[in-house]
Amino acid sequence: MKRNNHTPKIAAFMVATLALMTGAGCTNSDYDLSDIDTTIGIGGDSLALPVSSTEDIMLDDVLELNNSDLIKTEENGDYVFTKEGEHASEARPHINKITVAKQQLINHKLTIDLTAVSHAAARHTLHAPIASTTIGGTVTSLDFHTSDVDRAIKDLSTVGISAPLNMSIAFSPALRQAVPVFKTMKIEFPSYMALTKDGSSDETNVIVLNNVSTARNLSVNATLKRLDFKKATSGTDKLTFTPSKSEGNGTVVMAGDVKIEVTFDDINATGATATNCYIDARTTLNDITVNSATGKFDPDLKLNDLGSIDINSVPDFLTDDDANINLHNPQVTLTVANSMDIEGKVTGTIYAYGEHNKVLSSVEVPEMTLYAGQTTTIVICKTAEGVDAAGREIVVVPTLSNIIAKIPKRIEFVATAHANSLREGTIELGHDYIITPTYSVKAPLAFDEGAQIVYRDTLDGWNDDIKDFSLTEGAYIQVKANIVNRIPANMSVSAYAIGLDGNPIADSRVLVEVKGDVKGTADSQSAVTSPLQVRLYEKQSGALKAVDGLVFKIEASAGEGSNAIVGKTINAKTQTITVRDIRIKLFGKLVGDFN
Repeated sequence: MKRNNHTPKIAAFMVATLALMTGAGCTNSDYDLSDIDTTIGIGGDSLALPVSSTEDIMLDDVLELNNSDLIKTEENGDYVFTKEGEHASEARPHINKITVAKQQLINHKLTIDLTAVSHAAARHTLHAPIASTTIGGTVTSLDFHTSDVDRAIKDLSTVGISAPLNMSIAFSPALRQAVPVFKTMKIEFPSYMALTKDGSSDETNVIVLNNVSTARNLSVNATLKRLDFKKATSGTDKLTFTPSKSEGNGTVVMAGDVKIEVTFDDINATGATATNCYIDARTTLNDITVNSATGKFDPDLKLNDLGSIDINSVPDFLTDDDANINLHNPQVTLTVANSMDIEGKVTGTIYAYGEHNKVLSSVEVPEMTLYAGQTTTIVICKTAEGVDAAGREIVVVPTLSNIIAKIPKRIEFVATAHANSLREGTIELGHDYIITPTYSVKAPLAFDEGAQIVYRDTLDGWNDDIKDFSLTEGAYIQVKANIVNRIPANMSVSAYAIGLDGNPIADSRVLVEVKGDVKGTADSQSAVTSPLQVRLYEKQSGALKAVDGLVFKIEASAGEGSNAIVGKTINAKTQTITVRDIRIKLFGKLVGDFN
């Protein structure tokens, strides 16, 4: 019998069809024909190649990330979406200092009426001891006011100041003669004031001097450190704050009396009258500048732009028109460093933009709390399941994965922020505080119900091997195999033929028919075996000669309903596909034209 010199070409043609299965199984398109038995029998209406299988094929050998800056492979092989936000705008809240202006400061002489102090005084006895006597009264009346308190101040409890205060005390000649020494002199300022006397760090509104000689004038120096708006007042003492209304600024009114009270038990009443013994105290206190305040505040945080993410070089299997990137639990981590002792509240919207700045989707983020004087870390997630909450606030947004359902060109996080004016804090007035936001996106490539990625691969360069062949009417090439899947995703396989120009060949000319779906593993470990059958038909006589290869479309999906595979991360190294028991068979006649 004459040997068929074209048997190697026939074998090559049939091995080319093997790519249907290895394409579905994710291998490359290079084949070594040296091991094919070219002495296979050709007889009847069929021709078969020996049964074969592939090795375990890792996803890392198949899925090309194209140097993506969006999806990375972790050390353990997990595919993860990860991207840092950029271009975030700092907020610099500022509340102006308060200057409480002196309206008037009126000094009064304090008369010490010795005429009725004691019987001894009436007898004009020199240095007569008497019962301890206390006389006092107002020496200074204060009136300070401002109508220019920053609108951001909503309530005041206390304010910090550093205002020098001096009281110059002179004694009339008659008083010097009558009372050489006061056992005590108590200088009492309004109850809402806290002062420190020079040489002391104790804050008080009362300064007590002991054994005060009247032989010379006295100067008392102190520093006004604090005003207490919550302190109970009486009489003429008054310290009030009224916040701004719809128009204008807030007001502060400060008024009250400074009083002196002296105690003595020894007098020389010679020459003393009802009016010639007096203390002339003159208080000096200028406009008061408030440097710090404890209260409730609502400064403009101006935390509007939390930054954007530009996405480039995305793998093709994520951008296919049929892809739906419904991830199980994407996470946006927002970190805000707040140097101000004012709690903030932030709501936001995350936008996904496509080509030509078109909004693809948006997600509303509910109100979040930015803690006062510290860095707050907030994890915005689709579900709190499995999210590390240690030291972080968790905000659940069930629709979060909509942002990357279709991979955008850019993601922006736009916020509206305001201070929590119901919480009390302490701030430095006239100071620029800094609120610095940063955020990042991280999401394991783990499907949720309805998710789907699409992998397309082209195996071509076959034309030299098959251009001399055609199938008789009704003939077809069939490939059967068992697909062993260790990937947590169901797979649907389809294919079509392409010509030398890379364009699809119509099904009416060459038809590639795939039957069977590849089931995924629900636990990412157990292998699931599914049968798959592929048939290639030449529907139009001679059309096979135009074929240069096949394009495979593998849709990997989570599925729907109770059988959906969700929450299992796709892994490049541990999850594999194996194509076993590959059977390639020609049904009908294969005609070769080698002329």
